[in-house]
Amino acid sequence: MPTIEEALQQAWTIHQQGNVQGAESIYRQVLAQVPNHPASWCFLGIALHDQRRYQEAEAAYRKSLELQSEFPIALNNLGNTLRYLYRPDEADRCFLEAIRQKPDYVNAYKNRGTLHVWTGKLDTALESYRQALQLSPDDAELHRNLGVLHLLQGDFETGWREYRWRWNCAEAPRISYSQPRWSGQEVRGKTVLLYAEQGLGDTLQFVRFASLVRSLGAYVIVHGPSSLTPLLSQQGVCDEWVPQNLPIIKDFDYHCSLIDVANVLRIDLTSIPRQEAYVCPANHLVSYWSDYFRTLLPARLRVGLVWQGNKDHQ
Repeated sequence: MPTIEEALQQAWTIHQQGNVQGAESIYRQVLAQVPNHPASWCFLGIALHDQRRYQEAEAAYRKSLELQSEFPIALNNLGNTLRYLYRPDEADRCFLEAIRQKPDYVNAYKNRGTLHVWTGKLDTALESYRQALQLSPDDAELHRNLGVLHLLQGDFETGWREYRWRWNCAEAPRISYSQPRWSGQEVRGKTVLLYAEQGLGDTLQFVRFASLVRSLGAYVIVHGPSSLTPLLSQQGVCDEWVPQNLPIIKDFDYHCSLIDVANVLRIDLTSIPRQEAYVCPANHLVSYWSDYFRTLLPARLRVGLVWQGNKDHQ
């Protein structure tokens, strides 16, 4: 029979491998034998949080803390779950108590910073990230988060520099090509591949920068999400649109992320491209929906509202 520690380690291993339900089952088996084991309740809370069962996760963390009040890991995790439950004041108290109990707790500073990005208290968030960075100066996620904050505050020089650290984060592996990465080299007469690295909204925002690369004399290929093909294959900001479900066939000289183009060109608040109507749907779709709504709502003002992008995004 494995010890409690061995069972928890086995569960945590398969948890990290993505088998969260399997890990939850083991955590519950341990608790059936040792119901007053604080660490097991904390592990269970993590498994429940990772399945988006936030209220159950909260209850598991609170049980853990009831059994062991000096437990900064449980406090930090409870704060994170309360953030997802949109209870920011309670979450903040948890992070501060975790930091009181463990003053060098990097993740508690980091999560408190993220909480206050969500609440819009950017100065508080910035201070939390800076405190975390003092403890962990090479943490790529922290530098990336600082980059986002500085960009939000209009400090583009610092923001782009810090945001480049995202390439060192596990969830953002850099796309590899044999051709050199574009970092400002002369591109007149050259072919440049620009690729979307993040979500649909980021692609729609940053595809405008392809036209700036074209204005430098380059032939520009954009490799983007296939679902955006009806919107972006018609417009003139690039010379060639290739959906990401298809390979790049044409030879190119340089490549660059769409977001990094703004960094390379040192875009700031005074130079953000503001060309009009660079996203244009296909003519046949415009005709189809015009006819549809004209039939559905004749002689009425028709206003469309989009209130959500990716429903799975935090």
